[in-house]
Amino acid sequence: AAYLCSAFCVAATGAWYMLRNIYHAEARVMLRMGLFLAAVVLPVQLAFGHLVGDYVHQHQPAKFAAIEGRWHDEQPASEVLVALPDEPAETNRYALSIPILGSLIGSMSFTSKEVGLTDFPAQDRPPVAIPFFAFRIMVGCGLLMLALAWLGTALEMRSGGPRSRLLLWVIFLSFPLGFIATLTGW
Repeated sequence: AAYLCSAFCVAATGAWYMLRNIYHAEARVMLRMGLFLAAVVLPVQLAFGHLVGDYVHQHQPAKFAAIEGRWHDEQPASEVLVALPDEPAETNRYALSIPILGSLIGSMSFTSKEVGLTDFPAQDRPPVAIPFFAFRIMVGCGLLMLALAWLGTALEMRSGGPRSRLLLWVIFLSFPLGFIATLTGW
């Protein structure tokens, strides 16, 4: 996580210099190095994150159910992308889900049964809102960083780097994503 925070801070600094039209040579090196490092390290970080998720799935099923926002057993389980968890009603409001993906993520199977929070006594359940939203913020930051790193690296390899002012601004403004991802669970 520290490498990713550093990589995006370096890339953001390079983007800032390019936007200000100063330190041209240094800015290109900083942008290229930061984005390339992130493009290589981010998939590794995401893979290790999935392994941690497998551990939580196996050893802390109530916590995993809270992170997933899964209230009742499902077979196959859907993956809740966004929702508003309602703990007193033991349901999710306004849920947007992808069928079967929850089983695939949780057990690497298209048909596995995934445990819901109602299988656990109320006093043994973790709070739902904090891990549910923190996980989605963390994953969203990681995927946005991955998209920016791959896009910037592809542009670097094809045409000598990002030239669009809009893209440079997006890269510059992306520097807090690594910190936010770390604070929300990375």
